[in-house]
This record gives sequence, structure tokens and C-alpha cells, in this order.
Amino acid sequence: MGGPVRVDASPGVDLLLAIGAAHPGLLLTGRTLRDQGLMATGLLEAGWPVPLLSEVIARPLPEPLRRTVGAVISGRLKAAAAMPVPGSAAVVPRQVPGPDRAAAGEGRRWDDVPTPTPPAWAELEQRHDQIWRGADRNPGCESDDGLCPTLAVVGETRCALHLGWPLCPGHDEHPCTIRTRTGDQCATCQEQARHARIAAALPATGDGTCPGHGGPCGRTAMPGDPHCARCRVASQRGRDRVVREWEAVRDAAVAAAKAQEAPEKTPAPLWAPISAPSLLRSSGAEIGAPRPVQTIFGRGGSSSSGYRPGSVRRRRAGCRGLSRCC
Repeated sequence: MGGPVRVDASPGVDLLLAIGAAHPGLLLTGRTLRDQGLMATGLLEAGWPVPLLSEVIARPLPEPLRRTVGAVISGRLKAAAAMPVPGSAAVVPRQVPGPDRAAAGEGRRWDDVPTPTPPAWAELEQRHDQIWRGADRNPGCESDDGLCPTLAVVGETRCALHLGWPLCPGHDEHPCTIRTRTGDQCATCQEQARHARIAAALPATGDGTCPGHGGPCGRTAMPGDPHCARCRVASQRGRDRVVREWEAVRDAAVAAAKAQEAPEKTPAPLWAPISAPSLLRSSGAEIGAPRPVQTIFGRGGSSSSGYRPGSVRRRRAGCRGLSRCC
């Protein structure tokens, strides 16, 4: 018979040998390796991806195995050659149709709008660096030739240290590293001092009982509160009473101020008002005399007794006929 068959190296042969090294049950040799290597090289040159073709060849063998391993791999390669070459691009989903630029008004709308240009990477990096450092509001201190790592005070060009501000005196003999403009306590130390004053002013029994409001109590204090519920309500009512009294005094002061300012804002009359007796004498009426009943038929109409609405309105309003109010 013939001797051993020489198998030349090729992309298909190399792929089959790599599969045989990973799966010894699929190792091919001799004439079978040469023939199937030629088929695999053709598929690779046709555009088949190496990982996908390797997955097709290296599938598990059928059970029970009624053919040789070479015949099984040959069938798989022939089935792969009979199907289209799979593409590497993903399936593009269905796209919504864009506007028709040939339609009336669409072309101008698209042509007039400038093409948006994204900012350069250097500009974005500088912007992010400014946001991270807070340089948009508080620039760095200008002292030490700009090498000071501390941010400048708001409204200034230097930090508090280079401005010569004194240190905060602290609270309860604890030093504070914050510098203030006037040398007074910083906001944190002021808050701690306020809490200390409140704690010193509140009575404390030390045994968890209420010290009382306006007198000894002895009941169990509420959690987080030095007083019991009854004394807390009593103290709240006293506070509300003080607030109501203060608001009443405030409202009275505001009302008095408004009453004092009212005459100053009232304009002086053009003439002195007419007294009631003179008005009655001028109209020919007497006090206590019954007024005759007159019938008015309408605006500008006539009455049975010669009544004119304008004359009566002028008499009642004190008008002397100097203006045309009627």
C-alpha cells in the first residue's frame, strides 16, 4: 500500500490541529486531516470567522457514534459550506423614516440650523477640573507665586492665612484652626457655645426624673428631654402665652403708628364742610318735619311736584353748585 501522507500547513489544518489539541476525541491525522483541512481553509477564505467555524467543528460527537470522527467533521464542514457566510455585523433594528427634505419648509429648517459641534476634549477636561476644584467661585490663593494650595476667601484674592486673619478663640479651651475676619468665634464654635449655654440653663436631676416646671415634679423624664410630658406641655403653653402677649403689644404699636400717620396723609379740603342745621335751612326743611313723598319716573324724568334729582343730591352732599358733580 502507500506510505504516510504528507500534510502541509494551512489555516484550515492549523484550525483542526488546535481543535484536536483542545478536544483529543476530535483529533484528525493523515489523509483525513489533509482533506478536511483543505475544506476548512476554503471556508475561512470565504469569510467564516475562526471562532464561529471552530464552534461548528468542535460540537460534541453524536451518541451512539456510527461513523468515524473524520466523517462527522466532514459532514459538519459540508453543512457549513452549504449555508450563507454569517456576517459579523449586528442586526440593525427598524429605523423610523426621517423628515422629507424635499417637502415645503423642511429643507430650510434643516439648512438654517448650524451643525452642533461637541466641545473639545481639552475644554471638557478643564471644565471638569474647575468644577472639581471649585475654581469657578473660589480661585486659588495668589500668595507664594500661586503655589499656595488653599483656596482664596470669597471676594478676596488670598486665603485667610495670607490675609492675616486671627485664629478663632475656640470653645471650652479647645483650640480652633479656623481663621475669622474679626477674630471672633467661627460658626461651629458659636453653635457649640449655644448648646453649652442651653445645657447649663436646663435643670438636671441626674437620676432620670423631671425637675419640674415652676415647681418640683419627680416624674420620669421623656427620652431625649429633661422634662416629663406634663411639664413639657406646661412650658410650651407658657411660651405660647408670652408670644401672644408680645404679638399683641406689637400690633398695638403698629396700629398707633398708622393712626398717627393717617392725618398727615389726608389732603386738606378745598372748603369748610357745611353743618347740618345750615343745610336744612338752605333746603327749606325743618328738623322733625315730615318729608313729602315724591315719585321718580326715571333718570332725567319728571315728577308730580317738580322734583329734580340733581338738586336734592346737591343739598344732601353739601354741594353749592360750584362743580358739575350732578
